Amino acid sequence: MTLRPLHLLCACCCAGSLAAAVHDRGGGLLYDDVLKITWLQDANYARTVKAPHANAEGALDWNAASAWVEGLVYHDRVRNVDWDDWRLPRVRPLADSGFSGRFRLDGSSDEGYNIVSPKSELAYMFHVNLGRHGYYRPDGQERTDFGAGGDGKWGGSHDVGPVRNLMAVIYWTGTSEALNPERNAWMFDTYWGFQNFYNKWDKLFVWPVRDGDVAAYAPTR
Repeated sequence: MTLRPLHLLCACCCAGSLAAAVHDRGGGLLYDDVLKITWLQDANYARTVKAPHANAEGALDWNAASAWVEGLVYHDRVRNVDWDDWRLPRVRPLADSGFSGRFRLDGSSDEGYNIVSPKSELAYMFHVNLGRHGYYRPDGQERTDFGAGGDGKWGGSHDVGPVRNLMAVIYWTGTSEALNPERNAWMFDTYWGFQNFYNKWDKLFVWPVRDGDVAAYAPTR
């Protein structure tokens, strides 16, 4: 039997399978042991620190978002180390043949609702780790308990499990759309709960991630 810290057991009661995959490493960092990545606990850190070129809500266009994340240095006060290897979340095609180009409700396509595959880091975090829902059920029935807040309301900042400031809006990924990579990049909508792509010059929200587990860091003495 695996023993889990008390705060993770509480998170499990509040957010479904949260304790099975996301671990609070302290210092404002969360580790996903399925995706093997570390998320900033603050899902709108760009607003918190007033990132260059961000609007008042913390949104940036794709190029500015990519540059800001690449240059981000985050001080981990628990381990007393600066992390500077951040990136935008990634999307990989569900099928080996590549992105499908079809919009579906049942999670079987790269474009659409109810995507629970770890091949989409944002969709996996939203649906599986945080237990949030999209507007449509897989069978096409509408829901009222959808969105980042679980209340069907657009916008606003929400604390979900250990995550802080999750916006009910649209977040960038770092993956360009294959057919028009100069213009479009993949995104995930944390209000409607679907994945698609968007024009890179529009301003969307940013949630930095880094590969690996910060708990593995052993400071030199």
